[in-house]
Amino acid sequence: MAPKKLTYKEAKLELEAIIHGLESPDLDIDILAEKVKRATQLIRTCKEKLLKTEGDVKRILDDFEKTHDKNDGKGDGEDLEEPTLFA
Repeated sequence: MAPKKLTYKEAKLELEAIIHGLESPDLDIDILAEKVKRATQLIRTCKEKLLKTEGDVKRILDDFEKTHDKNDGKGDGEDLEEPTLFA
């Protein structure tokens, strides 16, 4: 059975717990390498998810700009008005 894919939030929470444990004066030196190895895996997972999200957001914004430019400044066909503070 394949291991469960962690969400960014789950990976971050687990990483924070490991860091908290590493800062503890009661750290069991026998599990230090295991904890550092797991932390490295979690950091890699978080970094991959952040990079993927960054790419997705850039692609979405690029598509929006192309659509916006193609419609002569009207975006998806609806006029976007600047909000006014005083009417």
